[in-house]
Amino acid sequence: MGNVMRRALLTAAACLMAGCSGSVEDRINAAIPLSREVESAKAAFDAAAKTMQADTSVLEADYAAQLKIRALECSRGNQPSMFASKESIQREIGNKECFRVADTKLLQWLGMRRIGWLAAMPPLRPVPAKPANILTAPGRITQTAFADKAGVAILQGREAYVVVDLAGTEIRKGDLGSSKLLSLSPNGRLLAVADETEAQVLDTETGELLATLIELRASRVVFVGDKGLAYAKREGGLAYRDFGTGAETIVPVNTSFLWSVLRPSDVAQNYLVIGGDRIGGIELKPDGQGMKPTLTHEEKLAGNIGWGDTPTVAHGALVYGGGEKLNRLDLAAMSTESVDFAPIRPSRIMPTRDPDVVLLSYNDRGGSNLQAYSFRARTLAKVDMSTMLSSRLLYIPVVNSNALIDGEKLVMVDKLTMGAPESLADAGHRIKFETQIAELEMMDRMQQLRGSQANQTGLSMPSSFRTGDPRLGAGPASVSMGAAQRFSAGQAGLVEAMRAGLLRLGGSGDVDSWKMAYMTKNRRMPSKGFDEQMAHRSVYVVTGNMTLPSGLNGAHAVVFVVERGAPFPQGDGGHSPVLDMGSGQCQGSICSMYLQ
Repeated sequence: MGNVMRRALLTAAACLMAGCSGSVEDRINAAIPLSREVESAKAAFDAAAKTMQADTSVLEADYAAQLKIRALECSRGNQPSMFASKESIQREIGNKECFRVADTKLLQWLGMRRIGWLAAMPPLRPVPAKPANILTAPGRITQTAFADKAGVAILQGREAYVVVDLAGTEIRKGDLGSSKLLSLSPNGRLLAVADETEAQVLDTETGELLATLIELRASRVVFVGDKGLAYAKREGGLAYRDFGTGAETIVPVNTSFLWSVLRPSDVAQNYLVIGGDRIGGIELKPDGQGMKPTLTHEEKLAGNIGWGDTPTVAHGALVYGGGEKLNRLDLAAMSTESVDFAPIRPSRIMPTRDPDVVLLSYNDRGGSNLQAYSFRARTLAKVDMSTMLSSRLLYIPVVNSNALIDGEKLVMVDKLTMGAPESLADAGHRIKFETQIAELEMMDRMQQLRGSQANQTGLSMPSSFRTGDPRLGAGPASVSMGAAQRFSAGQAGLVEAMRAGLLRLGGSGDVDSWKMAYMTKNRRMPSKGFDEQMAHRSVYVVTGNMTLPSGLNGAHAVVFVVERGAPFPQGDGGHSPVLDMGSGQCQGSICSMYLQ
């Protein structure tokens, strides 16, 4: 009996020395310790708190509560005695998967707390009075991101990126594929890197991973001021992740994709969420240690913001296109001014230093047709690109300046040279004429090429190329196949269909409009792989009953977009996908490869 008592006392003493006298939860957590990742994150958390001289008393209490929850949820009611060894507790409780999941949640919890601290800090770099003339990236620049309230930028190459001070100092380099989308927190201290289903939040200065978000839709994660993150969820709905609590809240905005989150004023915690053709007002209200979003209003935009035209706010207004209209939304008054540009389709709209002037292309014809539009004078003036190193222009809000991308360099633009302004009506007539002439010249070139090929092979030219003046729109070489017209193979057939009025030149705006129809039908956007396939192909819009020309394969493949109300074309498009605007469907081999 004495030996038994002696052994019990020795066990109790050893247990006391080992900390067994703590609560049941403490003993469970001691027996099944935290993962190394959580321990490292907690050490980094403590180091960051010490560096920032933060009061961590409340956060430490929260952390202790999280540990208690971990033990309670995963022990399944098991309450080991004070004298139970770690090995016996591990055997009795088991449930390793529950502890793994709990550690993942703790890791996210710690990361979000650090994110909240960093988001609330002063700018990583001040905004320079005059930015550096040239900033350089590690390779040809594919995308850029700028902080709203700091002199910090990200320049992304094909495989790597660089974090730079707008004054010209390199901060850090990192490796990253060009398919990722980047966004910076307002103070430049946080970097969100997203793909179609997942996003990572990094410390901009060190590159340290702080948190991971999963089950996203598409690839856009946006900072909501210094309070949280917004993103679209895979299962639908817009989510807000709060920095203060780490909690995720679904906001009932009627859109399944997120373009941007704007803050009209610094006075209140009110934000505008833009997704596709809708805009929603969100108010953040205090909720414990964090904020909780409330939807205050929702309305349709005057136009649909395209996939490639992420809206930029400048001078208190958001300017965006919408078919043949240009729209300017005053964020303070929440009123929209719409300007009719018909027959011009404004696209790739960009602010300038002058609040009255925006830059735009028309009918998706790119930088060579860049125009400067004055809201006050209602005039268009062509921008002289002859002295520019590149036509890839952008606008940087934080320094109120335009810049151009020239290979691996971002070059600030001090002044834009413009031609004589002309009224919107006169410009519309001129641009329509120039567009028609360009189309006819292309037909002439195709006519000559077709004739040359026919002479080389000893074949006679199709009748459409032998009769009539091409500038007078001679009829096509069409063969009746039911009610649909047939045309020659390849590029010549495209020209014939255009001259017949059954096909017109399109652009990225037409593909973007189809994407919105696809998203409505499938509750998700097309993949990045699909976008990459579309990027360098010519776009043609089907406007009438026709049979697709054969032979549009490989390097000759194009994109057909069937406009609403037009009959779906007959024939086989080969490698050329057919995008139906009315149904949101895609037909062709590329569809099964990149849309499944």
